[in-house]
Amino acid sequence: MDILISGSLGRQSGAATIKQSNGMSDGPVSPEMLSGMELVHAVYSEEGGYVIGSPTAGFAYFVSNSNTLVVVSESDKNVQRVSLNSIMTTHAMEVAQEMGASFIVHGAQVICNICGVSQAGGSYGEAALRAMLAYSREQNS
Repeated sequence: MDILISGSLGRQSGAATIKQSNGMSDGPVSPEMLSGMELVHAVYSEEGGYVIGSPTAGFAYFVSNSNTLVVVSESDKNVQRVSLNSIMTTHAMEVAQEMGASFIVHGAQVICNICGVSQAGGSYGEAALRAMLAYSREQNS
């Protein structure tokens, strides 16, 4: 699953902090000391929303009232958009293949088996994603 999902959503601490050489933070950095990306990151973090990413390389936050994901980055080359269709048809199948998945079609259902864990879906991609999730949960329990 880490191949499909490269991070986890978490609430950031808020203001940017200075890290000492031992990894401990010294507290919030004064706004005057923050550069462009760090300043923008600190402002969005202080608003209490969910922010994920790096205050220097780029980050994203979700605007719930408009159901919009906003990505902030200094360079568009660092931003990659992946559509649901791409995940379902390309990425899921590539990962399933790497995991040694097998498929059976039964009527309108596709059944995907990964290492003895089977799941059904309405398409190959959906069945693969369901099987990957079930397999991952089984491995983590």
